[in-house]
Amino acid sequence: MYDIKVRSMPERRILTISRHLHIGETDQFFIDAFTRLRAAGPGIDGIAGVPFVIFYGEVSEDSDGPIELCRPVASQGRRRPAGPGPAADRACARRGVHPAGDEGDGLASHAPGCRGP
Repeated sequence: MYDIKVRSMPERRILTISRHLHIGETDQFFIDAFTRLRAAGPGIDGIAGVPFVIFYGEVSEDSDGPIELCRPVASQGRRRPAGPGPAADRACARRGVHPAGDEGDGLASHAPGCRGP
């Protein structure tokens, strides 16, 4: 059973990098993508600035997503960010206990505001 939560997020600028990739390529993608996104401009403090991942499809040995890594940034970044920026409600699902001891199933742990009461 999933516990669905909806959190309202303020309007913000978001830099994104999307890729079609298989599970064995995710570690290097996140290393490279986070490096590029951090270099593009200053982040935002608090929950509104937490990076998050959108899974548009399954990522496994047989399926290549795609996924999109999103990082909210301050408006004075070097480039004009793309991606979902207006104020919005975000939904996330949690279930069970993550192997690291956190609530969630591993995917929800990337979604800002999904942990907590």
